Amino acid sequence: MFSLGDVKAFHSRVIGFGTTLVVAALPLACESGTAQDYEEAGRLQQELEAPGAAAACVEQTLPLSAALASSTENAGTPASAAIDGNTGTRWSSAFSDPQWLRLDLGVKKKVTHVKINWETAGARDYQIQVSDDGNTFTSIASRTGLASSNHRIDDLTGLNGAGRYVRIFATARSTQFGDSIWEAQVFGDPDPNCTIGAAPSCTDGIKNGTETDIDCGGSCTTKCQNGKGCGVNGDCSSSICTGGVCQAAPTCSDGIKNGTETGVDCGGSCPPCATVCVSNALNRVSASATSLENATFPASNAIDGNSATRWSSAFSDPQSITVDLGATDHISRVVLSWETAASANYSLATADSAAGPFTTIYGPVVGDGGTDDIQVSGRGRFVRMTSTARTTQFGVSLFEFQIFGDTNPNCTTSSGTDSDNDRLTDTDEVTRGTDPHNPDTDGDGLPDGDEVLGTIDGLNLPAMGVNPRHKDILMEFDWFTDALDCGQHSHQPTAGAIARVTQAFATSPVTNPDGVNGIHLISDYGQGGVFTGGNFINDADGVVDSLGSEFYGYKAANFAANRNASFHYVIMPHQYGDRTNFSSGLALFAANDLIVSLSCSVSDVNVGNTIMHELGHNLNLHHGGDEDTNFKPNYSSVMNYRYQFPGVDTTCDGQGDGVLDYSHGTRGVLDESGLSEAAGICNNVPQDWNFNGVIDPGLISVDINTDDFLSALHDYNDWPHLFYDFAPTGSSGLGTNALGPRRIAICQNAPPRP
Repeated sequence: MFSLGDVKAFHSRVIGFGTTLVVAALPLACESGTAQDYEEAGRLQQELEAPGAAAACVEQTLPLSAALASSTENAGTPASAAIDGNTGTRWSSAFSDPQWLRLDLGVKKKVTHVKINWETAGARDYQIQVSDDGNTFTSIASRTGLASSNHRIDDLTGLNGAGRYVRIFATARSTQFGDSIWEAQVFGDPDPNCTIGAAPSCTDGIKNGTETDIDCGGSCTTKCQNGKGCGVNGDCSSSICTGGVCQAAPTCSDGIKNGTETGVDCGGSCPPCATVCVSNALNRVSASATSLENATFPASNAIDGNSATRWSSAFSDPQSITVDLGATDHISRVVLSWETAASANYSLATADSAAGPFTTIYGPVVGDGGTDDIQVSGRGRFVRMTSTARTTQFGVSLFEFQIFGDTNPNCTTSSGTDSDNDRLTDTDEVTRGTDPHNPDTDGDGLPDGDEVLGTIDGLNLPAMGVNPRHKDILMEFDWFTDALDCGQHSHQPTAGAIARVTQAFATSPVTNPDGVNGIHLISDYGQGGVFTGGNFINDADGVVDSLGSEFYGYKAANFAANRNASFHYVIMPHQYGDRTNFSSGLALFAANDLIVSLSCSVSDVNVGNTIMHELGHNLNLHHGGDEDTNFKPNYSSVMNYRYQFPGVDTTCDGQGDGVLDYSHGTRGVLDESGLSEAAGICNNVPQDWNFNGVIDPGLISVDINTDDFLSALHDYNDWPHLFYDFAPTGSSGLGTNALGPRRIAICQNAPPRP
């Protein structure tokens, strides 16, 4: 038998147990052995001495020490990105088949479960394979005919394999791009010899140590624990674990549910059983407010069911109105019908007592008046709307404050089948009015589950005011402050500039599943509350590079990683590139990064118009709508340099009229080879195309958009062609998405002088 001293020169030790030699990765002779080293050595000895005593497998997360891939799309998408625990980074392969990603468990282990979070470019056909040496692989699962989707997660359970290496072997892609994975996880048991399924011949129903189903010998610690250890298979499916003993389940037929239980009655007094929440109009007993404008406008007017009466507050901030439901209910929806004097910033909160404490279930959000139909999830007897800012010099005023939900506050919104894998059950989605077979009912690129529950990485989207039945666009603004050219000034967008672009999207003709037109633009520009982004960037020279290392360095330092798949990101410097560049901004097409750079021209009109222009590029609009042809008189859109700062043309004279809008595509073609000055752009408003001082009677040829070509200039309907869905850009900004390789739109239109 060898001693440890005999092998101290080896990089791997040979340790003797009786007459058997075991190779273990213990430290070299110059190192001290750790507890983990000797624990592993002891385990190896036990396995050799008692080969017949295999324990039942206990599924757990298996650490991944390394990843290797058949190829990478570029240096920004390495194999290691798929195991770094960051769902904002990804591995992406070359654009060909087959491709593979190999995961290293360090040592051989049992594999029972693999979870793959695919990027849009997911594999259509692939296998899960295991190997001891990393070269010869055995397949333990396969999937075929899978479609690409925005956030497809394949959760492969019930696997039975063992090996040091796990390989995702993709034989066919679902897009023209490569195979791409945000994150891959492997689960199983560190013991590759553990047993799955059939139990040894044990009949005493005893659970030992950490076993989860069957008895495998040894001293008994308890007969049942956490609902396990009872019944033939240890699943306790027909009994209840009480004091370490399985008791027969109560025979209940009264349909009563106690506390937070969602299944059978287990004794005690309780409210009526409702396993899935419904959304009905809740009884509103009374209402109270912090103030009244006068006795004509009491709080009770907001709950009287009459849309012609209203509550109105005193002319100051803050103000609140509280509705008493008479009992604690589950609250799933609130509808606020604002009078002209609306709230500019408000939140919703609930409490079981009028004295509180109150829990915020929505907001604070920027208000834009009209009717707000809000999906929430909370419970309480009292529901309070608190306004911290007004839209007018008057008070805040509500025609109606409606509340919907379930009279059982313990109902559940998360049980049953989830057909579209958006984390909302089909029953829940029917109740909410979302599509149980479409993970993004309103098509705004935000999954329904994220809009209702918040994202799995902790982004509280519901509190920011999103709605799964109404399109939302979220933006974060970070800004510079400098003294260049016109004295000390800040580039932080004002509430007025934000309100200007918010209103333009809110009044758009875009349709939604909730039946209300428009897009809800949600901006985080440093206003506080749940809006924890919006940062001042202390930049030395007031100039940022384009979408380069400086831009993405600032983004990494100021933009929370869990916003990457939900928010557009804006930096607002004095200029970008260098001091000789007076471009108003630039943006990525069909992505989420942009720059607004207006030098000293920081009026609300210029800022609001340019935000909408650069965001339009993120939404895949070009300077000519669907093309790069610019200055078209008949393309009345803020995307057109001709109308970026003065606003769009509403009177057919080719001059901006101050209105912020994208084009509605209603204007005819202008053929520069045969223009009618009498017909003009539209509505027969004459145009002196050749500037000769008269309206020529016949057709003339003029290059009216000054691009040195005579061509047919067409309008484009921007609004129905907005591209909402985008893949996170990470640190590089470029790459590809569902529309192909990303491109940068450089906007050479200089801002007007202030």
